[in-house]
Amino acid sequence: MNGATREKSSNDEILFCSFSPRDYSIIYGGSDGVVNLSVISESKVLHKLSSSTHNGAVSCGEFSPDNSKAITSSHDTTVAMYSVHEDFKVLGSLKHHSYAISWCSFSPDGSMISASSWDNSASLSCSSTGKQLSSLKGHHKPLTASLFNTNGVLITSSWDKAIRVWDTQYGKSFPLTGHKDVVWSISCNPDNPNTIASVSRDKALSIWDIRMGGCIASVRDEYSHLVYVTFRGDNLYACGDGSTVIIKDVKNLLVTCPLLS
Repeated sequence: MNGATREKSSNDEILFCSFSPRDYSIIYGGSDGVVNLSVISESKVLHKLSSSTHNGAVSCGEFSPDNSKAITSSHDTTVAMYSVHEDFKVLGSLKHHSYAISWCSFSPDGSMISASSWDNSASLSCSSTGKQLSSLKGHHKPLTASLFNTNGVLITSSWDKAIRVWDTQYGKSFPLTGHKDVVWSISCNPDNPNTIASVSRDKALSIWDIRMGGCIASVRDEYSHLVYVTFRGDNLYACGDGSTVIIKDVKNLLVTCPLLS
């Protein structure tokens, strides 16, 4: 795809944007509660749909691994499910939480949906029926994210400064601790399922090994308020609430800023 494109579909701020794993479709939404589906073709954004399925800000969204479904989460306490191949038809709404939902994601095989909430819990639901499979309680403050690594292990983060690694079959977890403030965002390394990254209000960008149960590298940026992190190839990309984007080479970070040997 050549060139750059920009689409404006809302008078309010956009809170998330997610690409389809199969084509150039994107879903995005924000504080106005509107979910948008667009198709990028030949450097042009073709607006396809704008659906008001939520009654509050839309916090997150994701396509299923096979691109047949999509989900969005909202501060209205629900997760909405859509059929991608039926013009984004609403398939149903998951109502398993009592407070705002901060994040939602599919398991690697697409069979489960996770959601993290400000009610201090995460939930797992069946993506076919919408039935709740489990409620996961271990954090003692609102959750900021919940996502699966490529092995299907669920990872969550919270205002309680901790990251938790879950055995979803038994509802048990263990914490990864070291951050001094809210953990805003986490990301799982697609090339190494045992490695995750996080950013916190303590201004630290950290890498963790879930087998070792600890932080293996960390760097602090005193000038950036980092709120989002993601793995892309050999690099970590982190961005803040301003115009700053930080790019870190993972291997170099492990060598220059190690915490565990």
